[in-house]
Amino acid sequence: MELNEFEEYTQNAEIEENLFKKIITAPKEAFRFIADHQYEKHMVQLLVLAGMTSGLDKAVEKTMAGDSGIISALIYTIIGGLFGWIGYYIFSGILSLTGRWLGGEGKTDTILPVISYAAIPTIATIPLLIVRYAIGFEPIVFDIKFVVYYVVLFTEIVLSFWALALLVIGLAQVQRFSIGKAILNILLPILIIFVPILIYFFATSTTS
Repeated sequence: MELNEFEEYTQNAEIEENLFKKIITAPKEAFRFIADHQYEKHMVQLLVLAGMTSGLDKAVEKTMAGDSGIISALIYTIIGGLFGWIGYYIFSGILSLTGRWLGGEGKTDTILPVISYAAIPTIATIPLLIVRYAIGFEPIVFDIKFVVYYVVLFTEIVLSFWALALLVIGLAQVQRFSIGKAILNILLPILIIFVPILIYFFATSTTS
């Protein structure tokens, strides 16, 4: 084995051992490793947790509207964990398709691990969502509950933007894109889905 190959092996082993830390401290390096090695370890667990997060978030929204009890919250969370990965798989496929229009190299099965690891900040909102669920209705009186609620909500928003930033970085690595192209790759599916819907509603509203 040549020295440079040994060094590469050692570097890859170090990244794998500290991958979760690298996602935070050196995301470009971490996602390059995931993309180059089609790294799927922990992918299923992360997708399940991300789905549970989505389900719990839906339960919190229902609680804010006064429509969700603890049983409903558990059902939303369990269903999200069981079936949420399907949505991520579909999203991965759409990103692969639209990425090819831009000259990208990523396939559905190589983009999905990137999505799963980019969801780590989203998964980190689970305890925050539980706190908001426990508080219940959005507080309007300035007290300790009001402060806690909005600090938690602000932290959730920050983590959501962080997850989006990680997705952009990861997509840039797996698709071999610039950051700008990666952002466009994410925007294209949104345009494809929502623009026809907006055109339809605009057309029906003007003819009615």
